[in-house]
Amino acid sequence: MPTADAAAADALVARRVRDASSSFYWAMRLMPPRRRRAMFALYAFCREVDDIADDPLTTAESKCAALEAWRARVGALYGDAEAVTEPGPICTALRPAIADFGLERADFLAVIDGMEMDAAGPVVAPDLATLDLYCDRVAAAVGRLSVRIFGEAG
Repeated sequence: MPTADAAAADALVARRVRDASSSFYWAMRLMPPRRRRAMFALYAFCREVDDIADDPLTTAESKCAALEAWRARVGALYGDAEAVTEPGPICTALRPAIADFGLERADFLAVIDGMEMDAAGPVVAPDLATLDLYCDRVAAAVGRLSVRIFGEAG
């Protein structure tokens, strides 16, 4: 049984998915509850770091600082010694997903790395190696996390 904090976090991330005006919410609603909660948490994480990177009113330096804070939160989720004083509801919702589905720290960090590439400025007509790296970070890493939640590992 989830704690009150966990239930509140789950409700918040579900609202975040629903309010994103995306078809993801309705598709995810069809999933079994444990997998659905994990996908909502993953989506909320991805939406949060993407919004940081894409914010037109924030400097690249501020974006990178906010993404670095997310890097520390991910570290805390995986037991890094440096405690994050305010992990927030997205981390609260991610914690059981990480434990239940063996979500890889490297994939979360890759997503943040991809958002840092966005924060530095638009990725326009990069060379093939940069494009491959960017796609791995902003798309494939999310796919690897999702596939684990869906029930396929490896």
